[in-house]
Amino acid sequence: MRKIKRKVIISSVVVLALIAFIIWGYSGGGSSGNTIPYQTTSKTTTEVTATEPEKVYLPFSMTLENYSDKEFFSSPCPDFLNAEQKKIWQKAYFMTYMSVAEDSFGLAGEYEKSPRLSDDGHEYHYMRTGVSYDEMYSYITSAFTEEYTEEIFMGDTYINDDGELLFHDRARKPDVSYRDCKFDLISSDYNKISFSMTALYSWKDIATLGELDKTETESHLEEHIFTMVRTENGWRMDEYSFWL
Repeated sequence: MRKIKRKVIISSVVVLALIAFIIWGYSGGGSSGNTIPYQTTSKTTTEVTATEPEKVYLPFSMTLENYSDKEFFSSPCPDFLNAEQKKIWQKAYFMTYMSVAEDSFGLAGEYEKSPRLSDDGHEYHYMRTGVSYDEMYSYITSAFTEEYTEEIFMGDTYINDDGELLFHDRARKPDVSYRDCKFDLISSDYNKISFSMTALYSWKDIATLGELDKTETESHLEEHIFTMVRTENGWRMDEYSFWL
């Protein structure tokens, strides 16, 4: 009787051990034999697309605030302008002078080999500056309206090439015949102010220029018109005759 009980117990232990072994194998506990570790049947594949790094351009730094001789641009200035308007006039004077008479803000770089066709139908070789176009545009519009900036100031001289400022140099030296000026108020209201400047130009005692052009006189007066308008960002120049 004892032998039968012992066989039953041994048989039960063997059966339980076999069941445990089977369960262990199917659950991934075994890595040998015919057992297959548990795996998911579906896979999610994420494709990684390589993107070019965003281009970084140099800041536009040739501003009145960074210029060494700020006092040079404080005069001439119309006395009838208020403090804010005088500040805008001073910045506009600086920008005009630097673009026309100082080698296009002192920008430098390498000219492109192939010319570009400008809006006026001419071909120009533009210089790549490595400078941010948006930063220069933002600075110019701190003194001029956007319409003036886009149509007159920037024009074909400064262009946007994928965020980079490109330009072809139209700068010249200052007009050495300019001597003095007088401002006169034309009209003024809450939103707009117009005024004129009568400038005196004289070639007297300028021997280095040689013989005068046949159309020139030794001295003459020129009238230039300026308009400033109120915008949502403050006063801005909207008409500015180059008189340098």
